[in-house]
Amino acid sequence: MQTKNQTWEDIENQCLELFKSIKRSSFSFDVIVPIIRGGLVPGTILSHLFASRKVPIIPLQWQTRDGKQSKTALDSLLMQYSKILFVDDLIDSGKTIGGIANQIELFNSTIQGRSISFRFAVMLFNMDHSECLGSSITNKIFVATPYFSYPGNEIWWDFPWE
Repeated sequence: MQTKNQTWEDIENQCLELFKSIKRSSFSFDVIVPIIRGGLVPGTILSHLFASRKVPIIPLQWQTRDGKQSKTALDSLLMQYSKILFVDDLIDSGKTIGGIANQIELFNSTIQGRSISFRFAVMLFNMDHSECLGSSITNKIFVATPYFSYPGNEIWWDFPWE
């Protein structure tokens, strides 16, 4: 497995790319939700870049790797906000955003008169797993840097805050 180091300059540049992509899109949001732990730094940087919008930033703990999925916290956010920008450092397997997207789809199908609009902003996206997510989810992702990591060529990203 090869390790690639992300510098603070890389992080700032990737967040700036995300900011530009989001501004160019027609997506408007009323809350930024960084996914704990990896999404906290890029989520905070994006909140500063969108400072003129004065949107709240509310972290969400949802990590399939650690088994910490808070469906109750997510449902609470979905009751409060209808346009959500989720932020994470990277998509590797896709399990985290896949789980969140599935929970939102379930919420949308069971709560009458409530429809949640959401997108994901990530600095790094392992495109090798994009097929697992399906186009309904991959079309909702803002990506700063796509990459490929597959058996025999795995990449471990080292972030400056780790």
